[in-house]
Amino acid sequence: MMPRSCKDANDNGQGRPASSSPAKMDAVADDQDLTKELMKLLHEKLREARQELRTLQSQRMHDSEMVLVDSTELQHENEQLREELSSLQLRLSAAADNEDVKNCLLMGYVNEGSEALQVEKQLQALQEQENVEDARVQGLGSQLTRRKEKYRRLKAETACLQESLSLTQEAIALEDKEIANCKALALDAKSSLREMKHRELERLNTATFLSSAGVRSFDGPAAASLEPCLRSVPFSRLPSNILKEFGPLALLVLSSEEAVWSQDGISRALYVARPFTYNPVAQESGGQWNSNRVASGLQDDIGGSQELIFRRNGDWYYYGTYRCLASSSIAASDVEQALASVVRKIVGGTVLQKDHLAPLAVKFLESMYVNGPLSLHGFALERTGFHHELYEALLSSRKKIQQINSSPTLTKGVVGKGTKKKRNHAQSEVPIPAAPPLKKRKGSQ
Repeated sequence: MMPRSCKDANDNGQGRPASSSPAKMDAVADDQDLTKELMKLLHEKLREARQELRTLQSQRMHDSEMVLVDSTELQHENEQLREELSSLQLRLSAAADNEDVKNCLLMGYVNEGSEALQVEKQLQALQEQENVEDARVQGLGSQLTRRKEKYRRLKAETACLQESLSLTQEAIALEDKEIANCKALALDAKSSLREMKHRELERLNTATFLSSAGVRSFDGPAAASLEPCLRSVPFSRLPSNILKEFGPLALLVLSSEEAVWSQDGISRALYVARPFTYNPVAQESGGQWNSNRVASGLQDDIGGSQELIFRRNGDWYYYGTYRCLASSSIAASDVEQALASVVRKIVGGTVLQKDHLAPLAVKFLESMYVNGPLSLHGFALERTGFHHELYEALLSSRKKIQQINSSPTLTKGVVGKGTKKKRNHAQSEVPIPAAPPLKKRKGSQ
């Protein structure tokens, strides 16, 4: 490369090649001042050219160093790019084994837009679902709040009810105590009344009781106007149609051997009963005392009413409703004339199936009511009403009553109808039984 100063010198006319004209060259050579000036000018130009050359050389060296540095950096960057390219080639070769990944890589740019839309739609759907869930949670929260309020209210009501229940139970307990006290007072009053009636009847003359008139306000049919409901056979049962129509009936079935009537008819009666009877063939022929259930029932129900069925001349009649006023013991050894015949019959029926005992044993047992520890009971009965519907039903059902009471299976075992073989009294070795255990009766002397 030619220095710029030399180039400029060549451009000015003086640095260009001299004219081939010999005349011009000879003219310069002949002028010494011009030659000196020209030499001086050339020397300065040369010095400037050298200085410029040094500057250019130094600049070239600097540019060479810069180019060398730049080439080193470029080589380093090229090495890094080569390494990255190798790494990417390895990744692509590894991912190419999977067809799905390869397709994704190939179609990634194509489906990028549609996938973005789908993701956006999914995000919108999730947002909407989240809003719905938030609304549902808010609804559940409000519902939970209402349930809590309802629970608090019900809990308060339950506490009130429990308190009321405890108060009610306390009140019931107090009422039960009062009822128990009232029952005890009622039992005491009933017992006292019974004792008073017993004492009154004991003080009352039997003849006076039977001779006095009954309830004046009641005017029932007379005994002569009544028709029988059963003939000739013992009375033991009622047909089912009567029991269904009238329900359980308190019946008192008596015979003429057990009752003494008042002088004015059937307004009053004295029922004489023995508390115990002896059956020698019971308990495997060891004998047994049996209590009188009818007498026991009347004794426990002083003041109660019964429908009286009475046997007269072998036939059974409905006499009406009778109330038991009181009961009293009767000494068989000392009775009035009106009761003597009835007492003898009652005492004579102490032993059932007498043919199974020796006569001496029979007399001994009967004497227990006369001179022994046993005593008869007397029940004062007074007529208080007449059940006309029951009377008509008994008359209309006479055939059924006759039929069910005439059955052999029902009459078998009746008092005095024993079927066992009679024993020889001379060979009998039955021991004389002891008296039955007696309960101390209130009001008895």
